[in-house]
Amino acid sequence: MSTSTFSWLQTSESQERSNPGRRRIQAPASVDTSELMAANEDLLIGLFEGTYPGLKLASALVYPIIFVPVSFMGMPTPTSGDPKTQELLNEIMAEIRQPLQKVFMRRAIVGTSWIWPNWDARTQSIVYEIIPDKCVSAIIKDQDTGRVVQIITDEQMTVQIGENQTGNVSRKRYFTPQSVRVEWTGETRGMLMDKSSRNPSGIMPIPFANDVLDNGVRGVGYLQRILADLKNYHDTDYKWSKSLHKSNPKLVQYVSTDPQNWMDNNPQLGTLEDMDTEEADFILNLEGKERTEYLTAKVEYAESFAIKQNINFAKIVEGSKTPELLYGLLATGNHASVETDMTSLARSMQDDRNQVDDACKILYAASMRLKMGGTMQVVSPEFKMGWNDFDVLSEETKAKIFDSFTAGIQKLSDAKIAVPLETIHKLFLANFPKATEADFATWYQQSKFSAKFKQFASASYEDAIDNEGPIMAGENSLTN
Repeated sequence: MSTSTFSWLQTSESQERSNPGRRRIQAPASVDTSELMAANEDLLIGLFEGTYPGLKLASALVYPIIFVPVSFMGMPTPTSGDPKTQELLNEIMAEIRQPLQKVFMRRAIVGTSWIWPNWDARTQSIVYEIIPDKCVSAIIKDQDTGRVVQIITDEQMTVQIGENQTGNVSRKRYFTPQSVRVEWTGETRGMLMDKSSRNPSGIMPIPFANDVLDNGVRGVGYLQRILADLKNYHDTDYKWSKSLHKSNPKLVQYVSTDPQNWMDNNPQLGTLEDMDTEEADFILNLEGKERTEYLTAKVEYAESFAIKQNINFAKIVEGSKTPELLYGLLATGNHASVETDMTSLARSMQDDRNQVDDACKILYAASMRLKMGGTMQVVSPEFKMGWNDFDVLSEETKAKIFDSFTAGIQKLSDAKIAVPLETIHKLFLANFPKATEADFATWYQQSKFSAKFKQFASASYEDAIDNEGPIMAGENSLTN
């Protein structure tokens, strides 16, 4: 076994040193006396990806906390009464969907994600650059109005500076609505030059923040307030697993005569130095003089860990915005009914949309300016901002939104919780307020989980087949 292979026999310290995961871990900020971990970006993303030492066993709980809300957010859909403007907006929506999903995901994990649209003259298209929050080193505000007038980013990177040669460099950028200035330091070998250029979009990197306090720009991620509980969950699970491994049945051999005589009667065990009792089919003892006993951990010992983990899980559920039934894990009890959980989830997702609505409008407006300037189109810049308006979405974009919604709903099936179809219907309409019954029927028929939902709502699977026809027993069935 290599030293990098995970092993319960290693100490937690050596295990974390030898198996840090694929992400290069940077040391978090100083911890306090209670040894709680600082919630920096490397830690939070490593926690979500399951690569951060000391938190890996909590990553399974983190995934639905982030994935489910983002799956249900949908797509910001700007609309205009001018056909040419709407055509341009539809083109931008098709290009911006994937970058926005990444921004929404990072926003939920870290608290703030930045995006900057720029025109690429070579490809005649918009490049949407996602800037990690940790790279934003300074936010300069006007002291009188509080308006942001400059954003400074500082990034460390490795670049190719020659044949088979790389160098560590630092790129510092100064963004204003009028210009972008770039400064390079480090092993540039004269290949990377400082420069200053016009800012074609007219905007600085746009912050997409979650739960911003007072007049700040940065927000708080979904995980930060429950980080201590996630750490507790990992530590308890790790200690539990290691303790159970160490408490494998231990053989105690009582020998009243010469131990060598006992070994001679049990040659299958080998010598005293290398005896292997686990592989022995039987052990021969002298009646009345020798006996063999196996010691195991008491049941109460394991139960104490289980009780503690249930408490940890309940605290994580209560501290997150994701209802318990969407975790897809076995819980000790539901904290709310399905209807209450669905209502809470729909309200939470609408709050998320409201928080990023202005940022989305700024991003679309900047994208329109870049498109018009780069392609010499002239359209009205006025539009209204909405969400999940199926009337203006292309069939491809609508299908992608359906896919995301279905992925979120999949957690219900994973959790094996009986949810009536009418509750799914209510959540669909709450998520897509302009959707029609035809839209729901289209999603329902295309979804691979139709049979499962009908089974939840019906007395039996046979009833579902009778009500819906052969399609329920076909390829759309979860039981296949």
